[in-house]
Amino acid sequence: EERRVPAGLRIRDSVVQGAVRHRSVSSTLRFEGPVDFQGSRFNEGVDLSWSVFQEAVDLSGAVFEKEAHFVQGQFVGPLACRETRFGPSTRFHRSAFRGSVDCTGALFDGMAEFLEVTTEQPAEFERSRFGLGTGFSGSHFKSRISFRDAIFSRETFFTFTIFTGEALFAGSQFLGPADFSNAEFKRQD
Repeated sequence: EERRVPAGLRIRDSVVQGAVRHRSVSSTLRFEGPVDFQGSRFNEGVDLSWSVFQEAVDLSGAVFEKEAHFVQGQFVGPLACRETRFGPSTRFHRSAFRGSVDCTGALFDGMAEFLEVTTEQPAEFERSRFGLGTGFSGSHFKSRISFRDAIFSRETFFTFTIFTGEALFAGSQFLGPADFSNAEFKRQD
């Protein structure tokens, strides 16, 4: 079963007081146009798991007070979450990013789960801050990934992660344990 949003969705510079949820694990929610949540504040949870985003998704400057879940999301176009503030639980578990990812300056206040994600284009987490445990385990970065000047405040996991493209950690701070067990860096240097 598939549910469709046949046009773009724009909730910009707004306050959303109720929850935004797609509650079905047996159906896909397909956004056929761009999704723009720039500058909006979500007071309750956002759960768009099992969604397909055909065009660009822009969460830049948004504030997620509660959970922001995009489990098994399919991002065909670029994802931007520049200067976005994520709340106590952020999950992109098993998501696929075919377009670029730009989370420059994002703040992940709580748990940030990017477990088993795949990126095909460059991904930027420069100057991002990760407040609680952070997981990228089992992920595959097929292109450049940058964590330049990122701050990881607690436990960070990159176990079994594959870095096919360039991996940049210059200036990053790991204030808690960082586990790169069985990670593969395919590029020389």
